[in-house]
Amino acid sequence: MPRTAERAPILRDVDDFLACAESRPERWQFVEGRLVMMACASDPHDFLTVNTILPSGERLEGEPCLPQGPDRAVRIGRRNFYLPDASVSCRHVDGTFPSEPVLVIEVLSATTERDDRGVKWHHCQTLPSLRHYLLLNQDEPLAELFTRGAEGWIYTRHEGLEGSVPLSALGIELPVAELYADTVFPPRDEAADAAVEAPPAAAI
Repeated sequence: MPRTAERAPILRDVDDFLACAESRPERWQFVEGRLVMMACASDPHDFLTVNTILPSGERLEGEPCLPQGPDRAVRIGRRNFYLPDASVSCRHVDGTFPSEPVLVIEVLSATTERDDRGVKWHHCQTLPSLRHYLLLNQDEPLAELFTRGAEGWIYTRHEGLEGSVPLSALGIELPVAELYADTVFPPRDEAADAAVEAPPAAAI
């Protein structure tokens, strides 16, 4: 007999999601009330994730804000539970680190870029604590930074290995060359190089 397809569980909120995800071996996110399984990361993806955590940790040593890895969750409302590739949160007076990041970092991939630029970015803007949202391209040295300003979000684009990404809310800069250390890029596609993609809208 043919196997019956497994029905997706009905999840009302993040608490339902956490109870469901606990019994599953894979890593999951909860995006607008739907289960989203996270794929295994590529080598460049892993290198970039580690390369954001280590330099930011060194520069923030002794400060109340510290970087956290991909298992640190960000809960937004009742229907969204994200696992950013990296983030930075600041310690409360009681010594605990809340899931209220000042910085969220996402390494773009074919399977995640749409959400990272779209629904996840839209929801992260609602976090009062968030000051920076950083997107890293794993196919070329390209860092895209959104910084919360007095009148909204400011977009800056950092291409090539020269220069640094300024994280003014944390008082540090991350050299692009350090972020992309040991990363091997695929051959460039001339057609893709010719296409210039507009940044995603910053307004919520």
